[in-house]
Amino acid sequence: MTDYAADYQKALLSNDTKAQKKYEDEVKRFDDKINACINKTNGESKKKFPASASQFNDLETYKHKNTIAFRNASIIRVSLDINDYIAPAEDNDDKKIIKHFLYPRLHWV
Repeated sequence: MTDYAADYQKALLSNDTKAQKKYEDEVKRFDDKINACINKTNGESKKKFPASASQFNDLETYKHKNTIAFRNASIIRVSLDINDYIAPAEDNDDKKIIKHFLYPRLHWV
Protein backbone atom coordinates (compact mmCIF):
# COMPACT_ATOMS: atom_id res chain seq x y z
CA MET A 1 0.00 0.00 0.00
CA THR A 2 2.74 2.44 0.89
CA ASP A 3 4.55 1.70 -2.39
CA TYR A 4 1.53 2.87 -4.36
CA ALA A 5 0.33 5.66 -2.06
CA ALA A 6 2.04 8.35 -4.17
CA ASP A 7 0.43 6.97 -7.34
CA TYR A 8 -2.95 6.93 -5.62
CA GLN A 9 -2.46 10.54 -4.51
CA LYS A 10 -1.66 11.54 -8.11
CA ALA A 11 -4.75 9.68 -9.31
CA LEU A 12 -6.87 11.56 -6.78
CA LEU A 13 -5.46 14.94 -7.80
CA SER A 14 -5.81 14.23 -11.52
CA ASN A 15 -9.26 12.66 -11.04
CA ASP A 16 -8.11 9.42 -12.69
CA THR A 17 -10.96 7.14 -11.64
CA LYS A 18 -9.47 4.05 -13.31
CA ALA A 19 -6.25 4.27 -11.25
CA GLN A 20 -8.25 5.06 -8.10
CA LYS A 21 -10.47 2.03 -8.62
CA LYS A 22 -7.45 -0.22 -9.25
CA TYR A 23 -5.80 0.90 -6.00
CA GLU A 24 -9.01 0.58 -3.98
CA ASP A 25 -9.68 -2.90 -5.41
CA GLU A 26 -6.19 -4.03 -4.36
CA VAL A 27 -6.70 -2.60 -0.88
CA LYS A 28 -10.04 -4.40 -0.64
CA ARG A 29 -8.41 -7.66 -1.76
CA PHE A 30 -5.85 -7.39 1.05
CA ASP A 31 -8.55 -6.45 3.56
CA ASP A 32 -10.58 -9.50 2.52
CA LYS A 33 -7.55 -11.76 3.04
CA ILE A 34 -6.90 -10.28 6.47
CA ASN A 35 -10.56 -10.59 7.48
CA ALA A 36 -10.68 -14.21 6.27
CA CYS A 37 -7.63 -15.05 8.36
CA ILE A 38 -9.11 -13.37 11.45
CA ASN A 39 -12.47 -15.10 10.97
CA LYS A 40 -10.76 -18.47 10.55
CA THR A 41 -8.78 -17.97 13.75
CA ASN A 42 -11.86 -16.83 15.65
CA GLY A 43 -13.81 -19.83 14.37
CA GLU A 44 -11.12 -22.21 15.60
CA SER A 45 -11.07 -20.49 18.98
CA LYS A 46 -14.83 -20.83 19.27
CA LYS A 47 -14.60 -24.54 18.49
CA LYS A 48 -11.86 -25.13 21.08
CA PHE A 49 -13.35 -22.89 23.77
CA PRO A 50 -17.13 -22.68 23.27
CA ALA A 51 -17.79 -21.48 26.82
CA SER A 52 -15.46 -18.50 26.50
CA ALA A 53 -17.95 -16.43 24.48
CA SER A 54 -20.74 -16.90 27.00
CA GLN A 55 -18.36 -16.25 29.90
CA PHE A 56 -17.19 -13.05 28.22
CA ASN A 57 -20.79 -11.91 27.76
CA ASP A 58 -21.54 -12.76 31.40
CA LEU A 59 -18.50 -10.74 32.48
CA GLU A 60 -19.63 -7.75 30.40
CA THR A 61 -23.12 -7.93 31.91
CA TYR A 62 -21.64 -8.21 35.42
CA LYS A 63 -19.34 -5.23 34.84
CA HIS A 64 -22.17 -3.10 33.43
CA LYS A 65 -24.53 -3.97 36.30
CA ASN A 66 -21.90 -3.19 38.94
CA THR A 67 -20.83 0.02 37.20
CA ILE A 68 -24.43 1.25 37.32
CA ALA A 69 -24.74 0.19 40.97
CA PHE A 70 -21.50 1.96 41.90
CA ARG A 71 -22.55 5.12 40.05
CA ASN A 72 -25.93 5.18 41.75
CA ALA A 73 -24.40 4.55 45.18
CA SER A 74 -21.74 7.23 44.83
CA ILE A 75 -23.89 10.15 43.67
CA ILE A 76 -24.76 12.73 46.28
CA ARG A 77 -27.63 15.04 45.51
CA VAL A 78 -27.68 18.22 47.52
CA SER A 79 -30.60 20.59 47.77
CA LEU A 80 -30.18 24.04 49.30
CA ASP A 81 -33.03 26.35 50.16
CA ILE A 82 -31.92 29.86 49.26
CA ASN A 83 -34.45 32.62 49.70
CA ASP A 84 -37.20 30.07 50.06
CA TYR A 85 -39.31 32.55 52.05
CA ILE A 86 -39.36 34.91 49.04
CA ALA A 87 -40.23 32.59 46.20
CA PRO A 88 -41.58 29.25 47.30
CA ALA A 89 -41.47 26.66 44.58
CA GLU A 90 -43.17 23.36 44.12
CA ASP A 91 -40.98 20.58 42.83
CA ASN A 92 -43.03 17.50 42.09
CA ASP A 93 -40.27 15.39 40.55
CA ASP A 94 -39.90 11.87 41.81
CA LYS A 95 -37.12 12.20 44.36
CA LYS A 96 -36.17 9.86 47.12
CA ILE A 97 -34.67 11.54 50.17
CA ILE A 98 -32.18 9.17 51.73
CA LYS A 99 -30.71 11.32 54.47
CA HIS A 100 -31.08 14.94 55.53
CA PHE A 101 -27.84 16.74 56.31
CA LEU A 102 -28.09 19.20 59.12
CA TYR A 103 -26.67 22.55 58.13
CA PRO A 104 -27.33 26.03 59.50
CA ARG A 105 -29.50 28.33 57.45
CA LEU A 106 -27.51 30.74 55.37
CA HIS A 107 -27.90 34.34 56.53
CA TRP A 108 -26.30 37.26 54.79
CA VAL A 109 -25.13 40.11 56.94
